[in-house]
Amino acid sequence: MKLKFELLSPINGESVHVIDEQIVNYLNEANKNLDLANIDLYANSETNIGPVPVSFKFNTNKKIKSARIHISKSKDFEKEQIIITKDKTAEIYNLEVDTIYYWRVSSRDNFSDVQQFVTYNEPRMLKIGSVKNVRDLGGTLACGTKIKQGLLFRGYELTEKSYYHTNREGYNLFHKKILFKKDAEIFNNFLHVKTELDFRGNEESGLKVTSGLGKEINYFRLPITAYKGALGLNKDNSIIPGMTNLYRQVFEILAEEKNYPVYFHCWGGADRTGTVAFLIRGLCGANLTELVTDYEITSFSGAVRNHKYNDLNMNYSNFCELVSEIQKRYRRSENEPWSEVITRYMKTCLGLSESTIEKLKRIIVEKA
Repeated sequence: MKLKFELLSPINGESVHVIDEQIVNYLNEANKNLDLANIDLYANSETNIGPVPVSFKFNTNKKIKSARIHISKSKDFEKEQIIITKDKTAEIYNLEVDTIYYWRVSSRDNFSDVQQFVTYNEPRMLKIGSVKNVRDLGGTLACGTKIKQGLLFRGYELTEKSYYHTNREGYNLFHKKILFKKDAEIFNNFLHVKTELDFRGNEESGLKVTSGLGKEINYFRLPITAYKGALGLNKDNSIIPGMTNLYRQVFEILAEEKNYPVYFHCWGGADRTGTVAFLIRGLCGANLTELVTDYEITSFSGAVRNHKYNDLNMNYSNFCELVSEIQKRYRRSENEPWSEVITRYMKTCLGLSESTIEKLKRIIVEKA
């Protein structure tokens, strides 16, 4: 009797989520009414959620010792991900969003029929061991623009050994080792990261001079400050010498195709990282709701940002000040797209040339 397969899940044509239901609910609510005080209904000090796996399940008409589940973005399975299973199930993290996938099962020389499923257009949050708050900036924006997936990743610091650093207030702060060999392998062999952009200060980084992902990785440490630091300003609007030069260097590095894929981070991947992500996505055409919700998603990693605490509510206030200040200085009309506002900011405040900005956009934005 010939071996036959019954593919049970995902069912043919099904749409599947790759992020937790709480985040899906928050995004749906925010798209209706951008009242971000509501983040407390979804994220709190106990919350530490993000990506969820796509679950695969099948049956056979005969007993088998093991089988292979094949997943691919192409019908011919030219490039495929293969998972070996002994119990006819599997879970897979880190699939791309807004993407059609094809899957089938094989055992020995027997293959099932091919079925397909599609991942929702939602933030691509990545599961990488103990490295928190990691996500891909790619995906389809409301305006129809597609930011390429697999090029720009943001997240937590990459700490390959534990250490303390003393902050400006004199407190000793602990950085725990979170980057282990298996995690580095995901960055190197699955995400294929070539460049690490580190926004931490000298002592904060543990006096780091090379990437924890390996000496062959391009490593740039640019100690920026968050929020109005992007305008070269402290919170009280006093000037921070050299800060706009650091921000200009960030985007000059991102305008070089040889540097991709890029992983950029600060300590928790929240404030400095969130500021740079805001500018990149704004440049690409994200609207205000998309920009704010992308910033707020970090709140679902409770150890990184938590709105229950006043100091972190202050960070949200700082973010709002950045948005307001950029609009006041660089927006020419109420309905002007954020892409034009951020372009004007980059030219006027950072001194980036039109050609550098267009080069960056050509690298990370898919052609229509």
